[in-house]
Amino acid sequence: MKQCFKALFLVSVVLFFISCSKEEKSELIRAQTSGLIAYEGQAIFVEFSKELSKQSLSLRQIEANINGKKEQIPISFNNNQSLSLSPKLKANTKYLIEFTLENTPVKLEFKTDFLKLDLEQAYFNQDNESLYFSALLNSSFALSEEELKLGLKLYKDEEELSYTAKANDGFIIITSDHFALSEANQKLKFIFDAKTLGLEKDLSFEYISPARGQFVFTGAQSKDQEIELQFSNKIDEKQNLKEFIRIEPKVEFKAIAFEDKIKLSGAFAPTTTYNIEILQGLSAKDRTKTKQ
Repeated sequence: MKQCFKALFLVSVVLFFISCSKEEKSELIRAQTSGLIAYEGQAIFVEFSKELSKQSLSLRQIEANINGKKEQIPISFNNNQSLSLSPKLKANTKYLIEFTLENTPVKLEFKTDFLKLDLEQAYFNQDNESLYFSALLNSSFALSEEELKLGLKLYKDEEELSYTAKANDGFIIITSDHFALSEANQKLKFIFDAKTLGLEKDLSFEYISPARGQFVFTGAQSKDQEIELQFSNKIDEKQNLKEFIRIEPKVEFKAIAFEDKIKLSGAFAPTTTYNIEILQGLSAKDRTKTKQ
């Protein structure tokens, strides 16, 4: 049996530009956001050259035109001269936000970056004679459940499989419908559509389900510089685990077994994709072994 898990550690790179007033902008505006917004929650601000009135500082939202559509945008004040806006943004989109404060017209132009999806957890769950699959992802821009339904397809052995998706505060939980436990392994494949979701290119993840009676890898999660591998049975901790684990590109690592998991820790580099292979012969406590 040979399983692969790709762990991608993402480092958010904040590309943030401050545009100082030159041209025909009001002298009241000292600086403002422009350029590229890399993720939801990155500061979008306007700094004025004089203190704002108490009436303005008491505001909690402001009416603005966002790409020609009127909306109420939540605002907060960093100090008596600077305000931050919190509009709802979509990935890979150009924005023009216009509003007026204290008779001063403000015009913000920027673009949002491509959507980044960071897989944090993925695993199979067995319930009697059926299985279901769960995944947790971190999203750089918030997605609605409706957008996910349009932009995500899940397949089991090339046939579409239904799922539920929940999105909240940049986190996405995907849970497949139950499907029958089989004598043979089954392949699950997630495909995220770039055009619908704002990704730079289509993104896919593939997983092999456990079969009845097999000792197999069932999922993984990554955090910081550690990777946790989940298996269908409890691991025999007396064996040399590193003999059955191959990582490409090569990196020094430690492997520790506890219950039905193996924890890998090492100098895993940010933004690098690692292929992790579980080789034939890894033993469970019940003496079953992984197969080729």
